[in-house]
Amino acid sequence: MSSVKAVVPGEALGVEEEALPVQGVYVDKQGYLRALVVGTVVMDKLKKTIMVRSANKRELGLRPGALVEAIVVSMSDDIAVLNIYNANGVPVDFSGILHVTQVSSEYVKTLWDVLRPGDIVRARVISSFIPYQVSIKDPGLGVVAARCSVCGDLLYKAGEKLHCASCGSIENRRIGVGYVYVLR
Repeated sequence: MSSVKAVVPGEALGVEEEALPVQGVYVDKQGYLRALVVGTVVMDKLKKTIMVRSANKRELGLRPGALVEAIVVSMSDDIAVLNIYNANGVPVDFSGILHVTQVSSEYVKTLWDVLRPGDIVRARVISSFIPYQVSIKDPGLGVVAARCSVCGDLLYKAGEKLHCASCGSIENRRIGVGYVYVLR
């Protein structure tokens, strides 16, 4: 017998060590997972994810197709959680999810092969509800600024790879058009 739990915005659902927030869930400053919308809790114990299925299906802000810039705040092998701070040139504050199937039209084994926490990405919104699902599959979308995963210094684009001038590390990313730091 399964139990369905209805929740309201702000209601505590657990702590961030227990599950990765997916849809309709956010992490507060104390590390608690809280409901973002009125709805029912859905917990995937295998993938260790938690979501709140919204009882209200209205749009909350961004529309599919919007170009956004976001910072990668956390990752697993198949999901990255993003903080969307710019949409079509307008400052915003939304959460987003990037699934491994939305980074390339070719097979990608793990998100760690194409981006890292702290990377700035340009993406396209593909869903209508918070947290917005985004894609970097389209040509020109992807990482536009990154830091070295070894020493934390800036990574510079040289060809199709990113190079660290401080420690010499060479890293792979899905580099978008307009990458900010370029070696000349």
